[in-house]
Amino acid sequence: ANGSTPDIKVRDLLNIQCITNLPVGSLTGCSGACSITSTISNIVCNDNGTINDPNDDTFTFTIRASGFNISDGWRWRARR
Repeated sequence: ANGSTPDIKVRDLLNIQCITNLPVGSLTGCSGACSITSTISNIVCNDNGTINDPNDDTFTFTIRASGFNISDGWRWRARR
């Protein structure tokens, strides 16, 4: 959306001579403010069969991220 002014061609499926152009008008960007909401759930600890050794414990969990004016992917970073 860089200010371009595209047209859409609408054509009859069987009669290719029957066609019209539909001007869309100037397209300007709508990107700007965004918001992200995330939740974590289903946290499960696996002690790997060693109940007295916390150093080999692993965790699995579910993260759900959604938002407004965001892309279709996301990245995460863990901190201790």
